[in-house]
Amino acid sequence: MKPQTSLPSILKQVLGDFSRSFAPLVGYEVLYRIAGFILIAPASAWLLRSLIGMTGRYAVGNVELITFAFSPLGLTVVLVTGIVTVFNLFLQHAGAILIADARLRGRHLSAFGAFWRVLLNIPGMIQLGVQQIARYALVVLPVLTLVGLAYWLLWSDADLYFLTKARPRPFWIGVMVAGLTIAVGTFFVVRMFLQWLVSLPLMLVEGSSAADALRTSKQRVSGQSMRNLGLLIAATLAVALLGALAAGLFASISDRVLSLIPERLDITIPALGGLLGIHFLLFEAVEISGSILVGLVIFRIAHEHGLIEPDRHTLRASELKTLRALSRRRLLRKVFVGVMLLVVMSSLAALGLLATVGVSPTVTITAHRGAAHDAPENTLAAIRAALASGADAAEIDVQLTSDGQVVVFHDEDLMRLANDPRRLSDLTFEEVRAFDVGSWFAPEFKGERIPTLDEALDKAGDRLGLNIELKLTRTQSDPAPLVRGVLEALERKQAHSRCVISTLSYPALAEVRRQAPEMRVGFIVFEAVGDPTRLDLDFLSVRDALATDDFIARARRRGRPVHVWSVSDPDQFVTLVQRGVADVITSDPALLVARRAELEELNDLERLLLWYQRILNDR
Repeated sequence: MKPQTSLPSILKQVLGDFSRSFAPLVGYEVLYRIAGFILIAPASAWLLRSLIGMTGRYAVGNVELITFAFSPLGLTVVLVTGIVTVFNLFLQHAGAILIADARLRGRHLSAFGAFWRVLLNIPGMIQLGVQQIARYALVVLPVLTLVGLAYWLLWSDADLYFLTKARPRPFWIGVMVAGLTIAVGTFFVVRMFLQWLVSLPLMLVEGSSAADALRTSKQRVSGQSMRNLGLLIAATLAVALLGALAAGLFASISDRVLSLIPERLDITIPALGGLLGIHFLLFEAVEISGSILVGLVIFRIAHEHGLIEPDRHTLRASELKTLRALSRRRLLRKVFVGVMLLVVMSSLAALGLLATVGVSPTVTITAHRGAAHDAPENTLAAIRAALASGADAAEIDVQLTSDGQVVVFHDEDLMRLANDPRRLSDLTFEEVRAFDVGSWFAPEFKGERIPTLDEALDKAGDRLGLNIELKLTRTQSDPAPLVRGVLEALERKQAHSRCVISTLSYPALAEVRRQAPEMRVGFIVFEAVGDPTRLDLDFLSVRDALATDDFIARARRRGRPVHVWSVSDPDQFVTLVQRGVADVITSDPALLVARRAELEELNDLERLLLWYQRILNDR
């Protein structure tokens, strides 16, 4: 069926649906979020954790992640994750669809009634999710195969870090091939999504099976994909604008309040607690409104494309009077619930603020590859610069030469630093020692050589700890020889107590545990599937994007201090300190050492206001 209604008219109908059924729509969203917190999220996490647990571990990350993703178990995890994600979206929008449909038929469906009907439709929604993800996979898997083939043909012989930094011609050819392949795949996935846009309303309202809902949806929206996409984009932009307006309004209010309150903790803490309570409710309202609007847009598109026509029921005068009385009582209940929520959130926020009083930063600072901002990376000059910066430790990378010497170097080959394409693992120590790895950085560092681990330990001495990262190459994938060489060097220099060992490879970490159970080890996490906080390790080293409040809190509860790399922004450093990280790895340690000193000099009120500012910025 071809739509007859203009885009502005559809959006007007959506807003009308929202206004007329405000209470049940919001109520259903609250019920959905409670169920998500209590049941859906824990059940999903348990399911994925159980699947990953079949590998004998709690998480798979980094260098093993791609291999795992293309294994039968990895593909199962990917498919299950997709099904859970789609099913969760169905749950989120199903209530709005059912409530709007009932209202269009002249009936009232409560939040609990909608929630119950959604629960009854769970088997069908799971089937619908399974069928959608299975068909998406028919597009996604060939795309991933082509991208993998492009990688194997163009990039497999070169060091990835060199490729991403120097960006030679093969890098750009690979990017174009992969980008074009992904763009084509994305086009087909979006096209399928738009074809199946009204499959959920068809199942919920018309009682269609999963297969019939997908087939009928494709038929009914034929030729209208771009228009429907425009409706979804318009709704998304409206929500984004609403969020921006809410942020601007709240910023204005909070600035005004903060300018009026006196500089006393007994007044500042309750005031900030109240502001944070308002802040939580305001932005939750924006998120809930956005979810409802998207659900109502999907319903209106489905209705426009031939959803079962409503059997409207004209209300009598007595029924209208009763509904108005019910609306007034609902309004009073909503006001009461809102006030109580504000009191609860304000009290919790005030307790959180109290916890920050008297807390000073205890984070340590590690110089990345020595102090790579001030000297050529992984050289003795970089370690000297780290010492001069006041850093607590230096992170260095180690690997083996062909004759078994442990040297300090990052890349697999020498192309980036010495313009030589040969791999370090194919060269003897004498050959490696001949390279100048300082001139590329600055003329004054001409003649800097690749150091041994023993030399690095001597240069660091007792004043600088070392975070020794094990670099396994494609030609030296067995971690045992490198681990043995590192441990022997630590033994020779009696340096176990001032060093830690970290690695991207979990098998290498396990090998360190096997050879030296007393050694402190950490897992470097760029990406991971599962929960790396449950792994057998002493600390986690994660990239900054993964260092969220939730992740850090979960790791600390399990006794896993979090190190974060690579941070060079002083404001980001402050945020990470407030989140509770144990260590920050940076190429510019002098800058962050200075910022840490500034934080240590703040009084309680200044620290409190800084914490509050961070909370607002995180939203």
